[in-house]
Amino acid sequence: MRLALLIFLFLNVCSAVAGDWIFRPTVNGTLRISQQGGSAEMGPDTLTQHQQAGETLSLQVMPVGQGRCEGGLLVGNGPLSVVKLSLTPVLRSIVQTGQQIACGESVQFDAPDALQLVGVKAQTSSVASGSLKGLPADIANQRILLGNINFISSGKTVASSAIYLDLTSLGDEAATLKASFNKSALLFGEVTSMKDAQGTATLTISKAQQVCGCETAIPYVLKFESIQQRDNSFRLVSAQGDVYVPYRVSIGDRNMSPSDSYNGTVPAGSGTVDILNINFTLAAQQTYGLAAGTKLTDTLTAVITPDS
Repeated sequence: MRLALLIFLFLNVCSAVAGDWIFRPTVNGTLRISQQGGSAEMGPDTLTQHQQAGETLSLQVMPVGQGRCEGGLLVGNGPLSVVKLSLTPVLRSIVQTGQQIACGESVQFDAPDALQLVGVKAQTSSVASGSLKGLPADIANQRILLGNINFISSGKTVASSAIYLDLTSLGDEAATLKASFNKSALLFGEVTSMKDAQGTATLTISKAQQVCGCETAIPYVLKFESIQQRDNSFRLVSAQGDVYVPYRVSIGDRNMSPSDSYNGTVPAGSGTVDILNINFTLAAQQTYGLAAGTKLTDTLTAVITPDS
């Protein structure tokens, strides 16, 4: 028996550091986003909360520390005013494109009939290259608090996440890494119920700046995050959101779960790279009972952290 089961796995790369919700300027002017302490169920750029059936939930974006509200955006104070964060609501796991959560105001999610995932997504932001150089000593090379994201339930419980601007590595260009997959999507195609489906993508990790100390070796930590991950496993989901199928990610013979990390090194020398073959496996037994024509997808992100 063969199933016309089309499975797409979309592949991304980003870098991460520690914190609640952290925005780190990079040498090319982008803001790199990461999380700690949450599930990151929809990726590091989205904070989520489970809303219980029959429970109303309010979401607040409040400026704190060096943050302020300007035109509905969360903006840094003084020399940090070049940092402007635009936030979009997420309802039932769907990003509400075209809408904005205004800084300093509340958004209410009405009580659902069943458990649902709500939250807030940070839109792609950038900072002009060099605009954060020469900062005052009291904020240079610091992790700066800009605001809080508060989820307030009708039961008066509050879940709060801090928003930080991480300036600790602005001058550390030599320890900056970049990475890319050799393909943007992995297609398993038709999956037989008698044989595991497998695919491979190549992840290349290199030094972003070939200057200063870039001739030295740079160790790193690699983790994987998935939009659909749950209970420490990676999952594919149907277009209707009613079918979930687990799959495996491995580096060589080593299986990787969302909580696992892989330690590697970009070798010493200019222009050196570390190349990893990432293997993906969908067990045949996981496809039992699925209707022909079912389409399953997920987005997997490789999270690279320099380990200096």
